[in-house]
Amino acid sequence: SRELNIDMKSAPKESTFKKTMATIMRNRNLIVVFISYTVTLGTHCLYKDLGSTMIKNRCSPNTDADGTSLYSYTVLAGSIAGTVASLVAGPIGKVIGEKGLCYVGQAMGMIALAFVAFDADGAYNYYWYTAAFALNRFGEGLDHPSFIQLCSEWASPEDRGMMLGLFQIGNSLGRSVFSLLQGYLYDWNYTASYFIAMAWPLIGYVCIAVASVPVQAHMLEKARREQACAEETPIESVPV
Repeated sequence: SRELNIDMKSAPKESTFKKTMATIMRNRNLIVVFISYTVTLGTHCLYKDLGSTMIKNRCSPNTDADGTSLYSYTVLAGSIAGTVASLVAGPIGKVIGEKGLCYVGQAMGMIALAFVAFDADGAYNYYWYTAAFALNRFGEGLDHPSFIQLCSEWASPEDRGMMLGLFQIGNSLGRSVFSLLQGYLYDWNYTASYFIAMAWPLIGYVCIAVASVPVQAHMLEKARREQACAEETPIESVPV
């Protein structure tokens, strides 16, 4: 008998791009959440990345070493604020929901930016800047995990992994593009740069406000899976 020589490479394969686009279309209710996540994370990151510049330029330390020391305490205060936010996010989220946590985090980021924008003459001292930095980190500790939770809950079960991967693209964009843009704007005009940056959390707020709940197809799929699990009966083993 002859053996069949099957060339697996000749088997038709679906384009990766087509699969990705099909996943996005099935979960298009998450696109506005993705946009909101990207711009909100960008707001928090641009504030953190320019923190050392603000401390050195606005608080007038005597030397660069003094500025570095001051900023290290600022980072410590921000880390403590972020840790506290992570601890209280769960209890608060049970009351106001994941979208509510996103709103609060975005508002804190905007307040921190406004605080810096209105200090055109550099009158505020180091402690005020540190408080604004901590407020920004507290907001990030609330909204960042909330966005990931929304993606996990709203994506269809079979597409959850790919959608979380797409959200990581938003993570990378938020951490790089917005800080770079803010740096150019900072060199152009200090005050205007922060007023312009306040538009990012506002865009994020609008996007998360119009984001839809899971589409009906997802809810039906979840109900079907739960019913299938409930009706499944174990098969008793038969001794041989």
